[in-house]
Amino acid sequence: MPSVLLVSSQDGRVLAFGEEAESALERAPDNIRVCRLMEQGRVADPDLTVAFLGALARSRGPLSIVRPDLTVTVPAQFADYEREALSNAAREARFSKVRLVEEIIAHAAGADWASDSEPAAVLVVGAAYAQAGVLNGGELVCSRSLHARNPIDGAAGDAFTANLRRHVRETFGLHLGRDQAERVRLGSVRTIRAFDESKGRAEEIALTADAVNAAMRDPVDRLSRLLSETLDEARAALGEQARAAISRRGVLLTGGGARLPGLEEALRECTAEGFVRPENPDETAIQGLLKMEARA
Repeated sequence: MPSVLLVSSQDGRVLAFGEEAESALERAPDNIRVCRLMEQGRVADPDLTVAFLGALARSRGPLSIVRPDLTVTVPAQFADYEREALSNAAREARFSKVRLVEEIIAHAAGADWASDSEPAAVLVVGAAYAQAGVLNGGELVCSRSLHARNPIDGAAGDAFTANLRRHVRETFGLHLGRDQAERVRLGSVRTIRAFDESKGRAEEIALTADAVNAAMRDPVDRLSRLLSETLDEARAALGEQARAAISRRGVLLTGGGARLPGLEEALRECTAEGFVRPENPDETAIQGLLKMEARA
């Protein structure tokens, strides 16, 4: 669920959250704020995080009857104070128990890769940041993440969207809305309507595969470096046999950003690694949490 809130500018009331709030990005009127709670995988506003978690808890039923538990995935690089702040926000939002799970481990568990005896490599392409990690016997041996304050400098889903919008602006002189860019990124459309500010109207253009690939180039290069540096660190920690085991099996490519058409092929060309993508990569972490909960 997107960590986005619609908040009234007048009295601070939460009007919507999650996917409903995200759909209002760039379209909300002046009296409504669209707030992102997370920046590069980190809590940006503790008070709004409490409000978001409270709205989530209330959506699951009356809190007077039962106080639900909460399990949250976090980046492996989350500092201790950040973990504590997130746990405190959940308790303030009246969740009963709070469990934090490293996101890489949750994705590996969802693909049934977490408990294998051989080393396993995971590349998570999220919305705001990307992570790479290597597990051995279910334990996280090493991990790295790539965050960028400006999405256009990043390697996650938002980076692909930002680069595509920039490409349309520089190539065609048109403003491409975020929702249209997201649809292109997810492969659902190639013919788009973008706004021509000089003419005051929308123009319809067809994006070629080369245009989409050009927008992907910088984020793919950053993802490739992130993965290569992580695999080098794993080889130093576990020996050459770890790299050989990973090469035999491939790298688990997961996260919502992994749905980008052509990403797997582009990464294979840059890294010479094989990749395995789950059928629903944006749901792999959720499946992993459910499996971990069932085994607990």
